Amino acid sequence: MRYFFVSTDLIKDKLITFNPEESHHIRDVLRYVVGDECMCTDGDGTQFRVKLTKVDATTVAGEITHQEIKKSSSCLTVAQAYPQKGKMDIIVEKANEMGVRSLIPLLTERTEVKPNDKQWQKIFERWERIAQQTLKQSHVSQKTEIQSAVTFKNILKTFSNYDRVYVFHPEAELRVQVERLADEGQSVLALIGPEGGFSEHEIEQAKVHHATVVSLGEEVLKTDTAFVAVVSLLKFLQS
Repeated sequence: MRYFFVSTDLIKDKLITFNPEESHHIRDVLRYVVGDECMCTDGDGTQFRVKLTKVDATTVAGEITHQEIKKSSSCLTVAQAYPQKGKMDIIVEKANEMGVRSLIPLLTERTEVKPNDKQWQKIFERWERIAQQTLKQSHVSQKTEIQSAVTFKNILKTFSNYDRVYVFHPEAELRVQVERLADEGQSVLALIGPEGGFSEHEIEQAKVHHATVVSLGEEVLKTDTAFVAVVSLLKFLQS
């Protein structure tokens, strides 16, 4: 069954009115008619089964016939060093596909691209569109929360908010060991560096703040590849 995104302000009582973009898709692309059914999500963990009650040139609306809360059980936050060449768009997509609870764009010593405030606004708007599209394609009910960009210095101050903090670094002496990773239900923060890796100073500061610095193996992974590897590993160990 097709999935659609609907913001909560378009839900009133048991009726959903679709926005123009989704209305166009339902009416003109899929050619749904009154009586057809679809699934919707508000991006915050609630799914709706909807039976269309109105499909015309101006409005597409439907009645909610079933509602279910499907909150993500993930306690994983990833601080991802902001990469070059639009790779963060792919990372945002994968974060939503894989059910990451929260994603933090991280500005490190070796981060080469550092947008200004105006650029950030456009970037976050684009990421919101990517997240909504991913929910529809992957049938995910809860979006990844994308936090404001932070510097490495400032993220150190948040380490105490998590049960476990891991910094992934290819030159780390400690390889990932299953028994040393997170227990079920623990909040986890994972830091992934930029193309040039974290600096020696950043690694030392992470250790001072009681983070565990680990390696994924002998291979040096691209930062977007490392993201998928890290999330897959930690979600498996939290399941």
